[in-house]
Amino acid sequence: MTQVANGLAVLVLAFSLNATAAMADEKLVNEKIHNQQFVGNTVLGKNEETLWKVYYKNSEERIIETASGFIDEGKRWFNSSGELCTEWDLLYRGDTVCYKLWIEGDIIRWTGRYGIERKAKLVNGNHKGWNEADWKY
Repeated sequence: MTQVANGLAVLVLAFSLNATAAMADEKLVNEKIHNQQFVGNTVLGKNEETLWKVYYKNSEERIIETASGFIDEGKRWFNSSGELCTEWDLLYRGDTVCYKLWIEGDIIRWTGRYGIERKAKLVNGNHKGWNEADWKY
């Protein structure tokens, strides 16, 4: 009986991980999707501390700004594993951070540092202001 329960637990865990990795209509963001959908637009996100937004100036440069007044600039590229890599001037002490990024409609999902799954929202243009209602997703 214990073996059956353990087998079932492993099966449920495997199913859950697989469902998280690729939800229904999500697309893995690659260079082409990035350049078509992100460039000239803004990603709105939030964490435990503040609201934040990243404006994609062009195919390589982006600017992050937080509601608490922090601003940084950075570069981005895709590595040979298909991960989006980013390097900020200040954030993460300038270290390179790479991750897979998925998009479904205007919702973006990735697994960030320390294995925590994150979500954000893609909006058209260079978003202005800090109206909290814009961050609902």
